[in-house]
Amino acid sequence: MENESLVIILAALLAVSEALALIPALKSNGILQFVINVSKKLLGKEPKPE
Repeated sequence: MENESLVIILAALLAVSEALALIPALKSNGILQFVINVSKKLLGKEPKPE
């Protein structure tokens, strides 16, 4: 994968994360939080309520 493609993908993920942060009803309001919560559920740990 070229560097330009990587930058475009990271920028798109950041844009989605920022858009999700504007929706108060979502429990996971960002890509990083979503990934962490999914990994905790898969490992059998309960994510912290917010």
